[in-house]
Amino acid sequence: MSETVVQRATELLEMIEGKWTTQAIGVAAELGIPDHLARGIDRTAPLAASTGCDADALERLLRALVSLGLCRQRLDRSFELTEVGELLRDDEGASLRSWAIWSAR
Repeated sequence: MSETVVQRATELLEMIEGKWTTQAIGVAAELGIPDHLARGIDRTAPLAASTGCDADALERLLRALVSLGLCRQRLDRSFELTEVGELLRDDEGASLRSWAIWSAR
């Protein structure tokens, strides 16, 4: 496959995947995941209990957020927000939480 075709395919895949990106961010914002992480609830099981989510599904969501650069997984398997992820916190002055929730609907 030529480099040009690979570049075009990459560009198209980014467009196609945009919906899952928006959905993952919106769900995380609606569940308050960034707020829980900021308060120190940083492991999957306690996060699942706090949000009423299935732990396995929440783990997949957290890994998606890691792939998007909104949080990081530490060596001890806990999670933390990145600077970009901080903007999804409800108490952040420049919060985009409501916008993320609205965009995902």
